[in-house]
Amino acid sequence: MDIHMLMDEYFEWIKKETSFAKMGEYYEITTPFLDPVNDCIQIYIKQDGDTIYFSDDGMTIGNLESEGVNLSSKRKQLISSIAMQYNSRVVGRELVAKSSLKEFPQQKLFFVQAILRISDMYMLSQNKVASFFFDDVLKYFDENEIYASQNVALSGKSGYKYVYDFLFSPTKYRPERLCNIINNPTKSNVNNALFSWLDTKDARRQNSEFILIVNDEKKIQSGVIEAAHNYDVKTIKWSERENPEIKQLLTA
Repeated sequence: MDIHMLMDEYFEWIKKETSFAKMGEYYEITTPFLDPVNDCIQIYIKQDGDTIYFSDDGMTIGNLESEGVNLSSKRKQLISSIAMQYNSRVVGRELVAKSSLKEFPQQKLFFVQAILRISDMYMLSQNKVASFFFDDVLKYFDENEIYASQNVALSGKSGYKYVYDFLFSPTKYRPERLCNIINNPTKSNVNNALFSWLDTKDARRQNSEFILIVNDEKKIQSGVIEAAHNYDVKTIKWSERENPEIKQLLTA
């Protein structure tokens, strides 16, 4: 595998498939990444001096509400927490962020990642209401004495940073492991995680591994798990979490 060629092709694809148009004082940027209703994610930016302002025009939360997600106070807190991980915040129903001109490329990447992660709550309208998938994973870790650092931002070979849900330090028996959880394992969500890993992998230890924990309460799209395996990414289906071999992936 020529990792450098793959990443060059990936960034070229993003550049080719991204378009923009002037909308009043903002520019509307259309990205190739898809939201839960299979529309391309759009963000809005404007410049004031040396500062760039970002907005999603309320579409992220609006899409959740249109798909039947009840935004309780707990869910609003979760959305705010996710936004903060990506240097963004929620104002009313709008996701916003700002950066300097120099930091624009990184913040644009973070802003799109924030939208993708918040949009992953879409499945909440179709499964249990009592808890979030992330909370279920944390509870599972506690019950099985699995210890990891949370919400770790790591730089890739390209210089861009990516946020990982968990980082497991290397031990005598296990290499360093990075881990993301995906509540709604669509092709778009998994591909975004995979390419983040491909960029990060070259900047980590040679034997570092990447693990995806995916919610398989609903049928997973065809080819999604296979795509992860093609890049030597280990996948844990939530329904198989009590399998001893699965637990060993997360323990020392």
